[in-house]
Amino acid sequence: MEKNEIKILETQALSLPEQAKQIQIVDDNSLHKGNEFIHVCRQLRKKIAVTMDPIIKRAHGVHQEALAQKRKLEGPLKQAEEIVGPRIASYKRKIEEEIRAQEEEKERKLAEEKKKKEEALEKAAALEKAGDKEKADEEFEKAEKIEEEEALLAEEPKFKRKAPDTPGTSIRKIWKWRLKNLKEVPIEYLKLDEVKIGDAVRTAKGEIEIPGIEIYADDRLSIRSQ
Repeated sequence: MEKNEIKILETQALSLPEQAKQIQIVDDNSLHKGNEFIHVCRQLRKKIAVTMDPIIKRAHGVHQEALAQKRKLEGPLKQAEEIVGPRIASYKRKIEEEIRAQEEEKERKLAEEKKKKEEALEKAAALEKAGDKEKADEEFEKAEKIEEEEALLAEEPKFKRKAPDTPGTSIRKIWKWRLKNLKEVPIEYLKLDEVKIGDAVRTAKGEIEIPGIEIYADDRLSIRSQ
């Protein structure tokens, strides 16, 4: 029975937009006809509500019951994941920080060796220029040894420790923010309080001015039941 009623309502509803396109309000007579047409649409909408609302209510009840059951079943699992997940993330982050620290230390040592080599070469060049070839050769040898140590250091494995694999899970960064000083926030990141503006405009009924805001009235037809 419901299916037949819905089909009838569907047929009636689908015909109305085409009828509406043919209605032009140009005089009192067409105004009267247009007004009658609006009430025909409203009456059909009431019939649709009477037919469909009980169906929607039943479906909504079943939907809400299923959602509640799903939440009940998933709740403990979500709780368990929220306990272990951060611990996995914390440990892997610790490993990554250790690796990063190792690489930074390696870069620091390389820079230090490079500086020592450059100083030894400069000193050797100065001694050679001063005619002290023996000491100059010592500094050149010192520079060569530093260069060898530098090469060995550079050839060391990039990572002394590798972050362990966790099949099926990975670390995903969720970037967030917190306000420090509202006055320093660039204007492009600020949002209008549309609710507050709307309340003020509706309350004032046009008797208000807000800098940067155009206030206007949008005429809408109000339909009362007959």
